[in-house]
Amino acid sequence: MERKNVFIMSRKGESRKIVSVLLLLLFFVLSAAKSYGETVEELKKRFQDIFLYGEISDWKPIVDSLRMETLSEEKDNVLLYGEYGLIGYYLGYGEKRKAREELEIYKNHVERCLRKNPYDATLLAFRAAHVGFSIWINPLKALFLGGESQYYVEESLKHRKDGEPMPLFEWGNTLFFRPALFGGDKDKALELYNTVTEMYENDDPNNWMYYHMRTWLGQVYTRMGDKDKAREIYKDILKDVPEYKWVKDELLPDLDKDKKRFTIINLE
Repeated sequence: MERKNVFIMSRKGESRKIVSVLLLLLFFVLSAAKSYGETVEELKKRFQDIFLYGEISDWKPIVDSLRMETLSEEKDNVLLYGEYGLIGYYLGYGEKRKAREELEIYKNHVERCLRKNPYDATLLAFRAAHVGFSIWINPLKALFLGGESQYYVEESLKHRKDGEPMPLFEWGNTLFFRPALFGGDKDKALELYNTVTEMYENDDPNNWMYYHMRTWLGQVYTRMGDKDKAREIYKDILKDVPEYKWVKDELLPDLDKDKKRFTIINLE
């Protein structure tokens, strides 16, 4: 009887320990979710800091955590940017399976938002980006998705208000990557990219897209053969953020190696 009581007490003690551990883990999970940004600007800054200094293992948990929350429209917009960046990262590193998984979630998210705000220019631009990502995964899809991409770009431009950069960015992308025979115009795209960069700098400097656009410009100039301009851009970026690893350790040193790969996010 005593042995049985000891066994029961032991099991009860173990159960209490397990419950305590679970409660502690729950506390840390909830604390972490809250720490991802109590304000929109804090959340933007967190993504920006990861973009400049962090790792993809820090980016995705924020995205996943935000997907589990009921968000304000402003925070939901930050999440859309986060999903956009995550897909770009996976595609830039050839992880197409993960990109496809994220792309489906992203598409559903954008379409839910569009059902509420069908004429929101930024959402329409994000929808155009989804088509662009789909073509990136499978370039053959350009044959029958090109028209869809153009439709969403034109719709986003039609409904765009002053200060909305994403419609201009997606327009620039269609012009830059489309052959000249089919309406491509790299000079016009470059003009749009510069405009978008200035817009983020003036209106939304905490958005990770601000540094992405500056980095993107360097890659575009490199792709167009103007390495001196690309070098000037990269050095200017490093004046602001000397420890920006992607520029410091890869893009700037690679200028003389004829590497022209485009990526949205580069995280170790």
